[in-house]
Amino acid sequence: MGVHLDPTLSFETHFNKTYKKAARRVTLLRKLCSSITCAAAESTYRAMIMPVFTYCSLITLSYSNTHRQLICNLEHRGKSCISSGLQNKTDIIRIPSVDSYLKRKVCLYVFDCLIGNVCTSFKNYFTRVSHNVNTRNSFSSIELLNTKLEFGRRSFLFLGASIFNSLP
Repeated sequence: MGVHLDPTLSFETHFNKTYKKAARRVTLLRKLCSSITCAAAESTYRAMIMPVFTYCSLITLSYSNTHRQLICNLEHRGKSCISSGLQNKTDIIRIPSVDSYLKRKVCLYVFDCLIGNVCTSFKNYFTRVSHNVNTRNSFSSIELLNTKLEFGRRSFLFLGASIFNSLP
């Protein structure tokens, strides 16, 4: 299915293969940029590079900060390649960052879990925080687990709830 597992479930092998695949595609885009328009380069980036990092987003979300920084650097290389073809440097490339895209996707999945639009095992996965005081955030927060290990903090249960709670 495109996910590479290692014995420790650290997804290090998966990250390395995914990163190399995306880096090759950014290099290809860099070579193509001189002969295509900026709009074509942007759609090529959206079609060929973004899906590499956003496939299996729950795994990508649990990457370490070092891996996230490498993804950001690669993302910056791709976007700078696209922006080099712009005539007017004040034009903005409207491609969301991989991190913001993944957070949006996770928030939507958490919301689906809350309203029950998921398979049976995820229907009661998250619990809303309820209290007796009528505030603006009544029933909009999710209970966070008390985790002491890094493994627990990288789980979807913890990350999904904390990202959902950070919404405005």
